[in-house]
Amino acid sequence: MVSGLFLYGQGGLSDDDVVANFVARGDTLDSLLRRLRAIEPDGLATHHLLIGVRGMGKTTLLRRLAIAIDQDPALAQRFTPLSFREEQYNVLCLGDFWRNCGEALAEWAERTGKDALAQRLDRALFTPDWAGDEEAADQFQAEMEQVGRRAVLLVDNLDLILDALPDADQWILRRRLQARHGPVIVGASTRPLRQTADRDAAFYEFFQPFHLEPLNQRETENCMRALAQGRGAAGGAVIRSLNTQPERLRTLHTLTGGNPRILTLIYRLLENSESDQAMADLEVLLDQVTPFYKARVEEYQTAQQRAVIDAIALHWDPITTNTLAQITNIPATTLSPLLIKLRKDGLIESRETSGSYAGHQLVERFLNIWYLMRHGTRRAKQKMRWLVSFLTSFYSAHELSDIAQRARMAGAAKPLHPDYEVALQEAVALSSAMERDGVSRWDADLADQTAVVARKVDERRVDDTPLREALALAQEALAFWESGDFSSCLEALNRILERFGKAKDPTLSKLVAMTMLQQGAILGAMGDTAGEIATYNGLIVRFGEAEDPALRTSVAMAMVNKGGRLGAMGNAVGAIATYDALIDHIGEAEDPALSEQVAKALFNKGVTLGAMGDAAGEIAAYDAMLARFSEIEDSALSEQVAKALFNKGVKLGAMGDAAGEIAAYDAMFAHFGEIEDLALREPVAKAMVNKGFRLSEMGDAAGAIDTYDALIDRFAEAEDPALREQVAKALLSKGVTLGKMGDAAGEITAYEALLARFGEAEDPALLEQVAEALLSKGITLREMGDTTGAIAAYDAMLARFAEVENPALRELIARARVRLGNLLLDVQGDSLRAEALYRGAAAVQPLWANSNLAWLLLLTGRTAEAQALRASLEALPPSGLALLDAAIELAQDNFGTATAHLTAALDGGLEHGTMDFSDDLERLLRLADQTGYGERLLGWFEASGAADRVAPVYAAFKAYVRGEAMLLDVNPEVGRPARVIYDRLDAPRRRQRPAAPPSKPKRPRGRPRKA
Repeated sequence: MVSGLFLYGQGGLSDDDVVANFVARGDTLDSLLRRLRAIEPDGLATHHLLIGVRGMGKTTLLRRLAIAIDQDPALAQRFTPLSFREEQYNVLCLGDFWRNCGEALAEWAERTGKDALAQRLDRALFTPDWAGDEEAADQFQAEMEQVGRRAVLLVDNLDLILDALPDADQWILRRRLQARHGPVIVGASTRPLRQTADRDAAFYEFFQPFHLEPLNQRETENCMRALAQGRGAAGGAVIRSLNTQPERLRTLHTLTGGNPRILTLIYRLLENSESDQAMADLEVLLDQVTPFYKARVEEYQTAQQRAVIDAIALHWDPITTNTLAQITNIPATTLSPLLIKLRKDGLIESRETSGSYAGHQLVERFLNIWYLMRHGTRRAKQKMRWLVSFLTSFYSAHELSDIAQRARMAGAAKPLHPDYEVALQEAVALSSAMERDGVSRWDADLADQTAVVARKVDERRVDDTPLREALALAQEALAFWESGDFSSCLEALNRILERFGKAKDPTLSKLVAMTMLQQGAILGAMGDTAGEIATYNGLIVRFGEAEDPALRTSVAMAMVNKGGRLGAMGNAVGAIATYDALIDHIGEAEDPALSEQVAKALFNKGVTLGAMGDAAGEIAAYDAMLARFSEIEDSALSEQVAKALFNKGVKLGAMGDAAGEIAAYDAMFAHFGEIEDLALREPVAKAMVNKGFRLSEMGDAAGAIDTYDALIDRFAEAEDPALREQVAKALLSKGVTLGKMGDAAGEITAYEALLARFGEAEDPALLEQVAEALLSKGITLREMGDTTGAIAAYDAMLARFAEVENPALRELIARARVRLGNLLLDVQGDSLRAEALYRGAAAVQPLWANSNLAWLLLLTGRTAEAQALRASLEALPPSGLALLDAAIELAQDNFGTATAHLTAALDGGLEHGTMDFSDDLERLLRLADQTGYGERLLGWFEASGAADRVAPVYAAFKAYVRGEAMLLDVNPEVGRPARVIYDRLDAPRRRQRPAAPPSKPKRPRGRPRKA
């Protein structure tokens, strides 16, 4: 487990903690290590520079590189990593630098147990041998030769050192670094080195740069999950937040700009916060960074410097020099050197705008947010609050129905995981279980007992006895049963009871008991539950005191079946009383057949108590059964034990005891994991699916995937439909889990594995898994931006299942039709096929399909049809209706009424449960531009204040109306979501633009050369 998370220094962390905390920049680390390995023993070194603004992880990466060198035997044999303090302010000449290298070597020697070297260096560093520049360099090189390795100098803030050295010293340092046995430098800087761009400088194009860019959203989430995994139980809150409130992290990522240092703060916040609101998260973060950012700004002490910083930060959007001069009243000629200084310090950067002049903005975006919220006007702070609110809604609503679909696939939309419903199903369907035990099972017993009678007849060699008559009647009953003539079978059984019901002969008594069981089961199957229970009661009274094991078993079976029927009739109290009577009567019996009935009674008692809401009683019943029978090696008892462990796990999971749930499943695997009996393999497979789901829910995605893979490997070749269904569920759930981890490619691979294995299956349970895989594949490909692949997945689903009658499959098909229709309408502009798809889905999903159809009709100029369809959409949430009404009014040139509806929609929010109307808002914006209202609607956004309230929407629409370059004028926090919205807005228009003609090859200048 990671012991701590440090923000401004790694000194307090052990090497193991640093490795555990290092969850970003892995590619850069690997690249640096590869380049070190490529250096020949006597070859020239390549030197590297990490470039990134504050908080991008430069110092952490240097520390991690040092650890990696020490832990790699091949590298450790050739290199010695030497670390320095972050700012070497004492370096004024080369001698100072080499003495610092000697000090770093002494620290390395002490850390690695080379005490003699450390003590000798401590004494030597202040002697004349190390006094001069050349002497210090020679002494350091001599020490490294004695160590027998090449030094890797991990120098933070390398720019400060080089800027402090005279030009002549820089040339001398370059020669030292180019020596065949010279040290290797891996430096870090907040900006590119001035010397690398100066042709006359010593270090012109000398260092190979690694630019540490901000983490993107996916990288940030992956890092968050990795940190949470390393934190063990403490990270559970973070995993839950990422799974259930993805908008929190996405909103904070947009505001903080993907800075790894701020990422650590966000992690702490999610792990410890009692709030689940993004604005509250932001306030906490701002408070935590206040000392650091306050000191950062106060580094600039002149009035003009602070005025410039203040104006740039409060303007928020990129600001040109001319605008900056107007705000600050500082002439442009005076501003120029101030801006150069701030750029050199890495505080601001230049950025292209839509106009002729570049704009200026703060490099550290969260510093800008902090400044706005601490020093901004009331309106500036309100704009920030509106942005946070918008982003929270944007990220929670974006692909909201997709998230709901994934949750449904994984079981979250049901009370429990799909297989968790087994306990309730067992309780409701006890009659079916009873019929199986009382009819099919007993049928075999009747045949066996008939055979016994036949043997007795043969043994006694009698021609006309009650035994031979009983045999004939039993054989007649069996013949009727096998032919499916249950009424005649029941009559034959009645004749047995009428003729021999009171017989004293032991063989006849057993036949009578079997006959009464069969009679009760048939009566129950025919709906005569009162007759069924009366028959069981008669059997219990007739043979309840019998000592014969076979008769005691019949009595026990009757009591189990009676309890099952009472439970199915809703008489749970009577059922439990019957089970308890059985347990008390023969609970300690050792006979395997009797033990099986006791186990069934305990199991059914547990199920019935669970159905009554007595979870503790249910668990106690299972535990009693497990304590009594879990170690007995009997196939019938093993089946009951497996069912009890499975149901116990299900119930514990429903009670929130995830650890207990997983322990129950693990006990199942320990007992039955390698057994080939189908009756045991099926519950084991179901338990593995459930365990994987629970591990994923707990945040242990790797454990979940391992569990799914183990199931797939274990049952890959199974032919039984029930096992094949569990393999399909494991593949589907594996894909969902990989998607939650951000591994979209792995997710697609899992779905394709399912389709390759079961794509042509005809079993209904497998068909649903195949359909879900195709649907989810389409969703994921759409999220990845692969519109063509998504359309192909939906088309494959429609081709495979378009004619099915299964209600669950029809619902999935309807969803696929609407999704495909939306892609065709909103991305490809194919309204003709989209309309057919919406109309095809309307029979199953009328509200969802017809609301999209209404928008299609409006966008294709069929306003009257859309208005007629509007009457059937009253069940839409208010915001959805308001947007549709705004579009209808706009299409009829009623601009004022349209904007009134738009105001109502924006006030109500675009997210309602699992429905998201952001795509409808984008359609409204397209319609406005299409009908010539683009500029007028932009004016309404500005006049109404909506331009601030939904700033990303306004920025995207402005770019849509006036040109994409307008996005350059927006700050990154608004610009990132605005870019997403703009790309979606512009997608149909891009498809309709004619392809640019190929450019003509330029004619070469001058005369052609002769061949």
